[in-house]
Amino acid sequence: AKKQMPKFGGMLTFEVNNGNDALTVLDNLELACFAASLGGVRTTTQIPATMAFLDISEEERQEMGIYQGMIRVSTGLEDPDDLIADFNAALSLI
Repeated sequence: AKKQMPKFGGMLTFEVNNGNDALTVLDNLELACFAASLGGVRTTTQIPATMAFLDISEEERQEMGIYQGMIRVSTGLEDPDDLIADFNAALSLI
């Protein structure tokens, strides 16, 4: 993997307090969009616990390290400073 991808990737995962806070953040992003699929030219976000891993029990998700407040981000081609400002503004609401 290091040979194929010597630099950092465009995927980022972070956690906020809970699922409600995760929704608040995603609902208040202006550049990044809430989407079922990740990857592409636009920055997309999702809450894995309620989207990609919905069919797995809460207990199994926790064993896998997938929590309600987890947010997954696939960065697109937007200006990094604009994305940082967008996320900072949305995160300031929780």
